[in-house]
Amino acid sequence: MSLFTILVIFAVGVIILIHFLINRNKDSQSQNNAQSLVEKDAKRFARLTAIEIKLYNEYKLQKGLKNNDIYEALEIEIDEARKKYLKRFNNFFSHSELKEEKLPKYFNEQLVQVLAEGDESKMGLVINSFSEPPTP
Repeated sequence: MSLFTILVIFAVGVIILIHFLINRNKDSQSQNNAQSLVEKDAKRFARLTAIEIKLYNEYKLQKGLKNNDIYEALEIEIDEARKKYLKRFNNFFSHSELKEEKLPKYFNEQLVQVLAEGDESKMGLVINSFSEPPTP
């Protein structure tokens, strides 16, 4: 590696450091943007997870739709998806100013929209709090 390449890499590093130091005063604004991005990511991940459940479990889903008990028909899949979702987002939401209920709310909303075609009654139970798996 030539001396010129090393100097260019060093200069880019210095520029990035200066940019960071100048913009750190705008931390609260960037924190809100970061929260917004994580919220969007949580919503997107919840939707993709629900779509994945629908895609790989068509027969069970149709049975659940017919009997208005989607949760019972897909309990294992939904609980596994919830665990992945909480594992991915729980730390951020518990350390942010966002209300804790938003985390399971995004997941629940997407389950209802994607699996139950927007009709919560088709889930077969009230899904006000899917933050933890229901206890038998």
